[in-house]
Amino acid sequence: MKKIFSGAILFIGLSTMAFAQQTADKKAHGYSPEKRAEKMTAVLADKLSLTDEQKAKVYAINVENIKKRDIERKERIAKEREVMKEQDEQINSILNAEQKTAYEQ
Repeated sequence: MKKIFSGAILFIGLSTMAFAQQTADKKAHGYSPEKRAEKMTAVLADKLSLTDEQKAKVYAINVENIKKRDIERKERIAKEREVMKEQDEQINSILNAEQKTAYEQ
């Protein structure tokens, strides 16, 4: 009985953690640049009492900068992957077969 109960608790905990991770990822990257710019503009419009003309200009600025940051983020991730790949190649070049197997795990 304890094993069943422990297993159920473990399953629920892991399911909750997986769902939370998916939700966090979606909050950060699940929206288009335009949707994120709308939200940012709405916050500023409320805080600063922007006119419709100002809202339109702020929205355009937000979209442009969000797109730039998205491109920079993708480039940074690609560069980091390349550096990690080079590191793995360098480390693998000095390992023997047994060590390579352990390193890859």
